[in-house]
Amino acid sequence: MIDIKTENDHFQVLSALKHNRHKRNELKEVFVEGVAGINAALANGLTVKRVVFPAGRNLSDWAGNIIKGLTGGRSYRLAPRLMAALSDKSDVSELIITCEKPEIHYASLEFDGDPLVAVLDRPGNPGNLGSIIRSADAFGADAVITLGHGIDPYDPAVIRASLGAVFAGRTFHEPSSVKLTEWLSSLKTRYADMLVAGTDSDAERGIDDRVLRKPLVLIFGNEAKGVSVRLKEFADRMIGIPMQGAVNSLNVACAASIFLYQAVRNSH
Repeated sequence: MIDIKTENDHFQVLSALKHNRHKRNELKEVFVEGVAGINAALANGLTVKRVVFPAGRNLSDWAGNIIKGLTGGRSYRLAPRLMAALSDKSDVSELIITCEKPEIHYASLEFDGDPLVAVLDRPGNPGNLGSIIRSADAFGADAVITLGHGIDPYDPAVIRASLGAVFAGRTFHEPSSVKLTEWLSSLKTRYADMLVAGTDSDAERGIDDRVLRKPLVLIFGNEAKGVSVRLKEFADRMIGIPMQGAVNSLNVACAASIFLYQAVRNSH
């Protein structure tokens, strides 16, 4: 048990794991706040590295059991003001954990049947990214890949927005569009009828096109810039959702849910 009453080195590490992608990658550790995210990390067998809770607070049985069950990690009891500084909730959390960062790569992806893969090109909003990961889990996507300079899929805000679904699926980041397209090309060799479909509100083909079925890769673009020119050129076709109202596009998380649902529906 480590008592933390000042913003010492221990506190600085916790803060860095929350705010700094480089530190999360360096320590291979992620910061998790919220009951759903913590439960998902535990349910998926991730090793807890640190548990953090406020001094002087009566903890629930749920939090107490997690602290008691910690093996090989560290417990931190924080002064209430420091716990409030770490917590993003208006009602300060009674428990925060850090756990091992899932290590997922192309080589570890094995598909049971025809795959459904979601690629998120330079995602810029953690809430949208977390929502898409949650939808991908709900509709049985086999992998979610974030590409390029964008939000870390293991940012605490993404984990929270995904309700921990980021731990349940196979989600990882690919910095290089070249490596991604090489891997997608290898998938197209393996699955001769695989379609790589980019999404665009101005696309001529609509989502009701029956070719939108597994095996399938769906590419979703950055909220402001859309799908990159390179990925548009790589895609077999661009597809969109027909709009009837005054607006000409949907929030990317909302659109992704519709595309994923339609792909699964068409695959049955």
